[in-house]
Amino acid sequence: MTRIVLLHGNGGGSGEDNWFPWLKYKLEALGIQCETPDLPDPIEAKAIEWLPYITNVIKADE
Repeated sequence: MTRIVLLHGNGGGSGEDNWFPWLKYKLEALGIQCETPDLPDPIEAKAIEWLPYITNVIKADE
């Protein structure tokens, strides 16, 4: 099954911002699993926090 993970940017973003809910809805209507997680500390957006979270918690590796 295809799985798409949409990641928000820094500056206080979240997985519910902008067009993410719309795109998630459209993808899921096509049978595609879609996730829009909230990343830790979206203000600072430090790679030292985000990369392990993306790999180990979200389980996204590509």
